[in-house]
Amino acid sequence: MDKPWSVGTYHGVFTPRNFGESLWRMPGDTESNRFQALTVSRKFAHWPDKHLSAEWEGIAAYHWGKHEKGRQTYPEFVASVNLRYHHFPWDRYLNTSVAVGEGISYAGKPPVREKQKDGETRRLLNYLMVELSFETPFDRNREIFYRIHHRSGVFKLFSKGGSNFYCIGLRYHFTATGRNSAKHQGQ
Repeated sequence: MDKPWSVGTYHGVFTPRNFGESLWRMPGDTESNRFQALTVSRKFAHWPDKHLSAEWEGIAAYHWGKHEKGRQTYPEFVASVNLRYHHFPWDRYLNTSVAVGEGISYAGKPPVREKQKDGETRRLLNYLMVELSFETPFDRNREIFYRIHHRSGVFKLFSKGGSNFYCIGLRYHFTATGRNSAKHQGQ
């Protein structure tokens, strides 16, 4: 947990596939619904012997795109807890991690494309993500990642609606400093 904070951005493209198909049958069909997201995350636990870490993540996204009856734009806000595995045999050549996240997603408007696809949707749905990330060879603080961003009704617990996006992004890891850091505690 030497650099527990990170900020990032990623771009997503809608796929009409369900979550399982999105995960296992890539790249898949896409549509002109897109979003751009900004993220902030912080590791809060690390188990070195198990090569696992846990992190909080907040996401703010802006959606735009066409659907059968026109266009729609709306914001989306996500809060999740992510579990990350980061120990692979090839890490000395290309440092890699795999993560899964669970949380909630709130859309500023009910997404029309989700309603068209599934018959109904809600603003508040479950959030699930699966991610594969690679540290950039030129800067160990930066990562490139691929993510599936999934809004879900959780088998009709929230709603029937949901959506899946194929995403690509960049993330930067850093240490926050301030008055409470170890450097300032002796003053």
